[in-house]
Amino acid sequence: MFMSRRVILLIIIGLGLVVIPLLIWGITSVSQFGKVNIPVAVAPNDAEVKVGDQTFKNRRSINLEPGEYQVTVSKDGFETASTKLIVDTERKGTAIIAPLLPVSEAAIEWYRQNERQWLELEGLAGEQARIEGQALIDDYPLTAWLPIQTPLYSIGYRQPAEGGVVITIDSGAGYREAAFDAIREKGIDPSDYSYEFKNLENPFDDNE
Repeated sequence: MFMSRRVILLIIIGLGLVVIPLLIWGITSVSQFGKVNIPVAVAPNDAEVKVGDQTFKNRRSINLEPGEYQVTVSKDGFETASTKLIVDTERKGTAIIAPLLPVSEAAIEWYRQNERQWLELEGLAGEQARIEGQALIDDYPLTAWLPIQTPLYSIGYRQPAEGGVVITIDSGAGYREAAFDAIREKGIDPSDYSYEFKNLENPFDDNE
């Protein structure tokens, strides 16, 4: 017995309701493949977030391809915040956290009525710093022991804008090796790092 046109139509509509969401989900999943989910927390929470040539608003997270981006967070009456964001599939704790400073009278009043948003961001910023600090230690174990300061030498580090870590050593001419011995005592090979020396040559620089 042949089914009526009405029954066939209902079946087609029913299949459409199942298939179309699956197709949309599939397209969305494929489009996000290879991207990194970046949490976003800004105050005011409706501030505009511009990442590269993309603009977002009222988003708790965004998906970005690995790379380097210029991030700008702005809202009328508030001071604009700008920073560089490095997105890497191996990089831990990457997030956009931006509590904007109120400037205009209207913005200051808005801040007073919504101060809780800034307080919440303080907690997130603290956790973000902890995660990034642990990620730095995972990548550069020596930083867990720094700074080291003695009467003979001091060892610290800095993080260049292009990424990585540079170990800084300040010592008298006769005590540089003592600083390297201190690094070796931590179970770390000094040649694994880049260095800056105060008034001294870098013994690990192949160009010298």
